[in-house]
This record gives sequence, C-alpha cells and structure tokens, in this order.
Amino acid sequence: MSTAIRRNVLPSRRRDETKAEFIDRCMGHPEAVREFPRPDQRRAVCETRSAPRRARLARRRYRRHLQTVRPPRGDPSRTSRIVRRYQADLARRWREVNRVLRQLIVTDDVLGLGTPPRAFLQIDLPGRFDFPADVPGKAAAFDRFMRALLDAEVLELSPISGTGSGWQNKYVRASYSVGVQHADASLRAAGVEPPPGALAQTLNQPIHAEKLQLLFSRNFNELRGVTNAQAQSLSRIVTEGLATGQSPRVVATEISRSISSIGVVRGRVIARTETIRAHATATLARFEQSGIETVEGFAEFVTAGDDRVCQTCQDLEGRRFPLDEAAGVIPVHANCRCVWLPVPDPREPSFRTPEFFG
Repeated sequence: MSTAIRRNVLPSRRRDETKAEFIDRCMGHPEAVREFPRPDQRRAVCETRSAPRRARLARRRYRRHLQTVRPPRGDPSRTSRIVRRYQADLARRWREVNRVLRQLIVTDDVLGLGTPPRAFLQIDLPGRFDFPADVPGKAAAFDRFMRALLDAEVLELSPISGTGSGWQNKYVRASYSVGVQHADASLRAAGVEPPPGALAQTLNQPIHAEKLQLLFSRNFNELRGVTNAQAQSLSRIVTEGLATGQSPRVVATEISRSISSIGVVRGRVIARTETIRAHATATLARFEQSGIETVEGFAEFVTAGDDRVCQTCQDLEGRRFPLDEAAGVIPVHANCRCVWLPVPDPREPSFRTPEFFG
C-alpha cells in the first residue's frame, strides 16, 4: 500500500486544536501506530497532517502542477520554431553576402586577381567604390565595401542615421511573448492567478517594455560583434590573396568557408541563446509582476531533460533561486535550453527528489 493511501487513515486536525495537541493525538492513534510503527516516521507523517486542510490541498495542487506543467523534453521553452525562423533569416542574409562577394571577386574580378586582370569596375552595392590599382589601396577599398555590405545585409543599418531596422526584434519579441505565456500557465497551474490583461497590453507595460528594449539592444550588439569578427576574417583573406597572388576562385572559396564557420555558425548560436534569454527574462518578470505571496520570489531550474543536457545544467536541475538571484542565470551557456518554473511554496520538495513522490 502506498504512503499516499496509508495517510488517509490518519486523523485530521480539528479547528480548536493546536499543532502540538494534534501531533500528540496523532502519535497515539491506533491506525497511525499500526501503519507507521517507527516513531520518527510516524511523527513526520503527523507533522505533515498537522497543516491546515487548505495548506494540504495547496500542496497537492502544486504536486499536480509540477506533473502537468512539466515542459516537453528537448524544448522546454517551446521556442524551437522561433529559433529555426531566426536562424533561417540569418542564414539567408549570410548567403546573400557570400553571393555578392563571390560575384565581385570571381565574375567581376574587382581585385584584379585574374589572368589577365580585368578592368576594375565601379561597385554600387551597397555604395560606389573605385578600386585602385595598388595592393594596399585594393585591400582598403574592398574592406570598406565589405563592411558596408555587412551593415546593409546583416544589420540593415541606415546609411544616413546609422541605426538598424531592428529586423531581429520580431524574434526577440516572439520569444518574450512565449515566456510570458509560459509564466502565466505555470502560475495558474500552481494555483496563482497572474495579473489580468491581454498579451499585447502586458508587453506594453513599463516592466516588460523596458526589458524588451534592453534585449533588443543586446541582440543587436551580439550581431554587431559577429559582423566585426567576420569583417576581420574576410579582410585577412583578401589581403593574403592579394599578397600571394591567389586566383579569384581560391579567394572566393576561402571567403565562403569563413562565412560558413563564423557568420552562419555564430548566428545560429546567437539565435538560440538570445531567444532563451528573452524567454527566461519574460518568465521572471512575470513572476515578479504577480506580486503574490504564494510565489515567494522563488523559481525552479528545469532543463530540457534529454541526452543533450550538459553537466552544468544537469547539476542545476531542480535547484531553487530567489527571484533577485535568478536573473541572468539562464542562459547558463551558449545554446542553453533551460527554463524557470514557479515555486509557490519553497517548503515543498522538488519534483526531482524522492520526497516529492513519497
């Protein structure tokens, strides 16, 4: 017979009875002595039964909440579709950069690497450049053109204002919205009603609008870092090709490899990491916004639960953090997939511990 069934034979605490009086009565109850012969075990069960019925029901509801709201394995944040769209958008932009550079180097031979060298052309994508005849001048002109191309294609910077169009913000906002919905569903399942209001109204509230702006800026800066690293790599390839007299196809092939290994790969990492960051930020902000005592400012760390979970995240599985300490924990590392769950009562055992099921 399971512990949950055996506890039904124990007495219940009366309203006019103190906790100590109930424990003494429960310890001497014949059914309690028969079902739990060990005094320490019987006392632990009686102390659990000493809680008011409302508190016991809340604990049962929270256990059911943890079992039902448990996120799906492999994608606990439910943001995989957003990540795939973000990654595909970035990959498309890098393919366009590679296509333009390959056309300039191989087809138009603006660097004069072909035999015989072709006439230098004036390039008007995204700006007009005259490539000089000397090697340092060629390298400098190509570097200016290439950086302008990265700003136009990857960052979508305005040539006048120097500000980006924010094309990536839609993915950050989408992930943030999913994080808010995840928090609301988790709170309701735990018996805590989140603040009212439609999702669009919620995102326009100051606490969320401010965090979204910070996430937008961070995401843009991450992409800016990738374009800077990519520009340095491409500049080295072109300079070396000019210095050693490599053929246009060799230089174009090296450029394609560099874009695949730096721009595309790091873009995928940014899409995954910043999407999870937005999701975690929204979840914690919603917990904070709830302002309900039963949440008590705690969150529980939940991993993806599959074979790809790293040891660092596995060690954090089920660990509980005060709300002010939870900010910034997720993502733990690049490509992190972990999420937060609310803990209405921090005295309750984690769903990962044997005590939860006992």
